[in-house]
Amino acid sequence: MGQNMFNLISVIFGLVRRGSLIRRCASVMENLRFEVRANIKFLSKLGWQPRKIIQSLQQVYESSAPSKPVVYEWIRRFKEGREAIEDDRRAGRPATATSERTVALVRNLVEGDLRLTIRRIARMAGISLHSAFGILRETLGLRKLSARWVPKALREEQLVRRVNLSRELLTKIEANETGFFDRIVTGDETWIYQYDLESKIQSKQWLPRGSANPVRFKAERSARKVMATIFWESDGVILTDFLEGKRTVTASSYKAVLRKLKTALARKRRGKLHLGVLFRQDNAPAHSSRTVRTVLREFRWEAIPHLLYSADLAPPDFFLFPKLKEHLKGTLFDSMDDAKRAVSTWCNTQLQDSTRNVCGGGDTACRSA
Repeated sequence: MGQNMFNLISVIFGLVRRGSLIRRCASVMENLRFEVRANIKFLSKLGWQPRKIIQSLQQVYESSAPSKPVVYEWIRRFKEGREAIEDDRRAGRPATATSERTVALVRNLVEGDLRLTIRRIARMAGISLHSAFGILRETLGLRKLSARWVPKALREEQLVRRVNLSRELLTKIEANETGFFDRIVTGDETWIYQYDLESKIQSKQWLPRGSANPVRFKAERSARKVMATIFWESDGVILTDFLEGKRTVTASSYKAVLRKLKTALARKRRGKLHLGVLFRQDNAPAHSSRTVRTVLREFRWEAIPHLLYSADLAPPDFFLFPKLKEHLKGTLFDSMDDAKRAVSTWCNTQLQDSTRNVCGGGDTACRSA
């Protein structure tokens, strides 16, 4: 009996100590919250920019620093004339932010305007930014996504033609799974610059917590450029051709390049000419001209139809040129000849290992169309 009583007293004493510890921790957190708010108030009255205030708080408080939305909210309050750093007193019973009523209110607000900000949702629902974010992400499972730009809003008949063409290509693929892609030759043109700006992703740097964002000075791509025409197939690049100066592709210049392509095929891929070339190109004016159609009939090459605004069905658009530009961006070449050599080297090395996988994945693009 005595031992049981002793154990009970020990448990009660432990709970009391734990409760005292929790209260002390809560008191410390509350004091820290007031201290941070006092610093925000002081720095905002000195005229510091919000970004500088946030960096200073992160440097001092590290992981205990408040989030950016919280800092911005208190800066706004102090600028509007608020003096108190304590929480506002609320009348009545405290509301539960994640109650069914609050969740339903947030859902209705979002359905009414899909572009509402978290800050505005919190104000309209009468809850904190943290609660609003939790309801949106955890309870409702929502994400705020930017609109994706597409070249054109297709009409119904254009969508039907796109589906029919994709089905036609799938039929040919399934009828001859191994030989269809081996017969395809595709190509297109793109501008190559002596210097092209590096992308935002390429400029990212790993920096310690609290560091200022790296600075990138405004620059422009070089005026010196050359038009590159690249033809390739499942085994790699067949021809890389450059137009001198800043000339653009015309029907006559493209006709000359096609003759170079046939010569290159005869030298590098003689078997492809015997199988019969399936030629894929977009419908740019120079490509669809009567002159070019006459040349293709002369070569006895079968043209694969290509519809307007179908970049996802064009390997140069969704694979070749994005990877090539990513490789060239941020490099300042001494001359355009160096830029041309860089293009040729990349096409003959990096591209060769990936072309068969890209060509072999064409049926996936057709099915998703």
